[in-house]
Amino acid sequence: MADGQLTLNIEGMHCDNCARKVAAALKAIPGVTDAQVNLPEKAARVSVTDPAPSTRDLMNAVKSAGFTATGFSRAG
Repeated sequence: MADGQLTLNIEGMHCDNCARKVAAALKAIPGVTDAQVNLPEKAARVSVTDPAPSTRDLMNAVKSAGFTATGFSRAG
């Protein structure tokens, strides 16, 4: 996949600190250039490079932060 974005649905976040923890976990993955977490939408928008990290790696990062990624969608 060329440079683009993924949106992950995140469950279990309750506060801004939760959102920051998810963003930090995602940003630590090679190939992730940015991660913006929207608490009210329960979503993370992740910018990735080519080659992009696997969705499994992204979902595992969310899990390691203590939350659950319930699905994803790709854009551009």
